[in-house]
Amino acid sequence: MSDINYSIRIVNENGDGISHEEVSVLSTLTNDSDFTDGDGWVTFENSSMFDGIRIKVYFKGELLGEEWIEDGDTFSFTYNY
Repeated sequence: MSDINYSIRIVNENGDGISHEEVSVLSTLTNDSDFTDGDGWVTFENSSMFDGIRIKVYFKGELLGEEWIEDGDTFSFTYNY
């Protein structure tokens, strides 16, 4: 098994990070959630037998997208209020 660490940033329509909001990720291996920091970033760590996993990212109960992630990946989603 290997650890897969990845970071997600949630930004508003102006590109500013959305802070102190819950982000959830779902996959066949995990069901995690955590809160964004002051710049809109949240970091997760999962263990996998594979080099990566497919996750679904939820914010405020809305599916923002589905991503294939590998160790060290970073990506962002825009949330329009």
